[in-house]
Amino acid sequence: MVNSVRWEQGSVFILFGLIFLAVSTILFAAVIWASGILPRWSGVPLAIGFALYIPQYVSPQEIRVTHGILILAGCILLGGTCRSTAMLDRDGHLANKSDQVPVI
Repeated sequence: MVNSVRWEQGSVFILFGLIFLAVSTILFAAVIWASGILPRWSGVPLAIGFALYIPQYVSPQEIRVTHGILILAGCILLGGTCRSTAMLDRDGHLANKSDQVPVI
């Protein structure tokens, strides 16, 4: 069943889904780049990782594991920059602790 979904009937749906996923993360990285709120480069590793989904889909397991590590690193990087930026006020200065919203 896995081969029929991956290589036969389901391959068209998977291909279009991965293309849309890649385009959306590239647009997300472009918005981060243009916004100036987060560091410009912070969305780039995640966009590269999602853009490489289609090539890794037909690659050996070692490449797929490396690709997963790239996606993980992009998520951690973007999450870390979001968290550190949330501690700044609108002028880019470190906000007072009383002004911060607690993170759960």
